[in-house]
Amino acid sequence: MPRFERIVLAVAVAALLPVASPALAVVGQTVITSNGEPIPSATVTLETVGGDPLTTAQTDDYGVVLLELPDAAEDRQVTVTVEDKDGNTTQQTATVPGGGSRYMMAMDTAGGIVMFPERAIGHIKDAATPIIVGENAEVGSGARMTEKVKETAGSLFGSALSGLLGGGSIGPSGGDGSDGGEELETTDDPVSDDAKRVFTDPVTGTKIAVGAQLGAAGLLISTSIVDSDDNGTFQTVYLMDTEGRRAGPTRYDIYEIYQAWTLIVSWTHDRWVDGQHVEHREGGWSEDGRNILGNFAVPQREDGIWGRMGFSNASHGIQGLGAFFPVKRELLQSQPMILVVHVTRPSQDTVTTTPFVIGIATPSGMSGSGPRPPQLINMSALASSR
Repeated sequence: MPRFERIVLAVAVAALLPVASPALAVVGQTVITSNGEPIPSATVTLETVGGDPLTTAQTDDYGVVLLELPDAAEDRQVTVTVEDKDGNTTQQTATVPGGGSRYMMAMDTAGGIVMFPERAIGHIKDAATPIIVGENAEVGSGARMTEKVKETAGSLFGSALSGLLGGGSIGPSGGDGSDGGEELETTDDPVSDDAKRVFTDPVTGTKIAVGAQLGAAGLLISTSIVDSDDNGTFQTVYLMDTEGRRAGPTRYDIYEIYQAWTLIVSWTHDRWVDGQHVEHREGGWSEDGRNILGNFAVPQREDGIWGRMGFSNASHGIQGLGAFFPVKRELLQSQPMILVVHVTRPSQDTVTTTPFVIGIATPSGMSGSGPRPPQLINMSALASSR
């Protein structure tokens, strides 16, 4: 073959070969939050511990950003710096796993950073899919209204008073919407409000406050419904690993319970003249409110928490819930875990749920009162961004 033909052939083959470029060890979605709330328009920078820059990008309106790390970052610590739009800056370190796998990350600037393999995204999306609870007339606010209409004034106010005056317990068939059963003993929430993070669903506006304690016996998750415009309650709470395996709690503690109350006063005025009805007037007023009656404990049950605990519908009922999981600190540090909480939406024609997906970071080291408590990081935006 003539020399020039060989050169042309070599050039043609080279044109078909891929151009060399730095391999990417991590290409995945990252969500940045502050105390549970996403941070939009924040600049996220990743550097080596020595200060060498790796990548920089900006979060979207939901606190989500796409980060790309070169192979040089594999199996080593990196520094994650977040600067919000007001110029406030925070830093944390994370270890990038090796093996060339794709990962996603969630970080809360108040503390906590977790990384999950991207193969878990399908399981996360599944966990973040609303659950169909049932029809409104059967399990929603319609069922609750039907139940309240059937109640007599004596049973309504009598059982409500027994709850208020009975030494911290409430009897069966109360104005709380329960179907009856044994009285529920009270217990205090061991996680203070200050130790909880508030998570808000951007679609429904539902807010929950979640905190955690990790002791020798296991992990306690405390969750309170802060804001639900239709008085939703808990449908399910569970842990999930990166393979999608789910574990329910071995104990539930009820810390707060709704008690809806309605006081109605009406009046009529009739005037008669010489045996003739000449005037009729009527009117009235009403007040609606909600009392939170204290700290109830019940045994552990499966999904559909409200039904398993004796409530006949998914409206009102439990507002503050503890869920205990017998997992050790060593397991949580070696195996990334995700907390999933579903809160009901009882006003819908077909009642569904608002899902919350939360990563659990278990920091090492000690705090003033012992080992540092788990940090909870909002991952719901990752599930909805794909």
